[in-house]
Amino acid sequence: MFAVSWWPILKMALWLRLAERSTILGKALGETVPRHLSVPVESNQVFINRGAAPLAKLRAAGAEFYEWGAEASGEARLVVSGTRAKRT
Repeated sequence: MFAVSWWPILKMALWLRLAERSTILGKALGETVPRHLSVPVESNQVFINRGAAPLAKLRAAGAEFYEWGAEASGEARLVVSGTRAKRT
């Protein structure tokens, strides 16, 4: 049984629209760094290989991402959310 708060999300297929938007945003992000992609972008997850030093700079600048691959491999997994409001 689903909690009552989930009913509007399921009924209006909001979850599907959010998932579609997240996938579109993930693909758009992947298009900005094509040479650094580890694998083709198929969802809201973008896997990149920039190297350890560039990832350290990104993290120091406030970027949040998941380290991926072997330790200190310089790979990262970026996860895009479609639930945030668009910036104008």
